Amino acid sequence: MKKRKKGQIKMFETIAVMIVFFFLLAFGLSFYFIIAKAGAQRDHERTMQLQAIQSAQRISTLPEFDCIKVGVQIENCFDVMKVAEFSKKMAADVRMKDYYFELFGFTDITLRIIHPEDDPIHVYSNPRRNAGYDLTLLPVLVLYPVTDTFSFGVLEVKFYET
Repeated sequence: MKKRKKGQIKMFETIAVMIVFFFLLAFGLSFYFIIAKAGAQRDHERTMQLQAIQSAQRISTLPEFDCIKVGVQIENCFDVMKVAEFSKKMAADVRMKDYYFELFGFTDITLRIIHPEDDPIHVYSNPRRNAGYDLTLLPVLVLYPVTDTFSFGVLEVKFYET
């Protein structure tokens, strides 16, 4: 009878040790997954920001919008007449929107003229519904070729999550 009680106690101790071990294992795994999820979320946000910046750089270097004065191209400059015409054609032609989708994807690009204040020009708009976005603001010069004057503007690029 004594041997039987000793065996039961040993078995109870073994089960108790196993239960404690599995609780510690579960706690460790849950802690690891919480840390891994936070790291993945941080990486995702960083990737989104990089893609938004790349999209802003792409549009600022397109020849469709560049400013050329006396044969010299001006950096970070948008010709307001070219941008306005591009915007009109983009709204009217679906094939054009499909072509630029490869460059910009799900973005919303707007040129806001700050000084002197003028109406914003929606250059490209293809937002993704029910998705978060990363906003990138790029200061630019805006050329009015008719009057040969410059003003200040901001290029707003909303890059939507994919």
